[in-house]
Amino acid sequence: MNSKIILKASFFLFIVWNAVSAQNLLRDEPQNIYEFAKHLYCEGDYLRASLESLRLKEIAPPRDSYFVAGSNFPFEDSVNFILGKSYQNLSDYENSTNYFSKFLNSNSPLKEVAAKEYIKTKFLQGDELYLDKNFLTDEGYHLLPFYYAYKLLSELKSFNCVDPIEKLKKVEDPSAQLFIAENCAKLNSLEYKSPLTAGIFSAIIPGSGKIYTHNYSDGIISFILTTLFGYLAYDNFKAEHNFRGGLFAAVGSFFYAGNIYGSAISAKIFNKDMKEKFISGLFDGLRKNNYFIDEVNFCK
Repeated sequence: MNSKIILKASFFLFIVWNAVSAQNLLRDEPQNIYEFAKHLYCEGDYLRASLESLRLKEIAPPRDSYFVAGSNFPFEDSVNFILGKSYQNLSDYENSTNYFSKFLNSNSPLKEVAAKEYIKTKFLQGDELYLDKNFLTDEGYHLLPFYYAYKLLSELKSFNCVDPIEKLKKVEDPSAQLFIAENCAKLNSLEYKSPLTAGIFSAIIPGSGKIYTHNYSDGIISFILTTLFGYLAYDNFKAEHNFRGGLFAAVGSFFYAGNIYGSAISAKIFNKDMKEKFISGLFDGLRKNNYFIDEVNFCK
């Protein structure tokens, strides 16, 4: 009886082991890894997509498999492009430019769009844009309007938007023109607060400078404290409690001076926040939307 149970158990374990082994073999098939990496990329799971793509490059080097079934692009191109875009979306711009740069001197069908992604990633990385030799050749000359669009975006990043209509004439793509024009309008409509005005307001009415910079709670607190200590100083001097009056006057003067200085600083912080929100919106727009770059659709 025991031998039969042991035999059945052994047979069952053998079947399970073979099923697991077969599953592992299927999981490690280049085609399956590629499809899984592509699925992760299309779902927006860029970290796992990059890890699976790197695993795929290790298991099936480009020299062993030129095309992957179901892909319109060579194996190496498909994987490198997914890696470049995944790292770009993860804000790992160094790795992103590394993979996109592999296309620049190639004959890949993805060369042009990868070159555009390379310029875009350089911009997002914060590097100074430059006319790389790859874009000054006769072959790459047609990319100059695209490059010029990013030159204008670089100016916007530096909070400069002068004579945009004239400059946009050199940008051929309508979506690029619209995106730049919209952000130029946003830049020109940014609300700035004058530190001098904020200080003067608070010198006249304590806390009003901070309210002017939309820092309402601090403005109200400054008004209450400065007024309170001013009143206490006046009341004690009136009652001839000169020591206490002088003490409250000193504290009140400290809060009054701090309220003026703090209002000027509050205006500078307000202006800095406005600039940071503008830059964040500009970068988010470029990251979330592939403006003026042909979309490579791996997600069919």
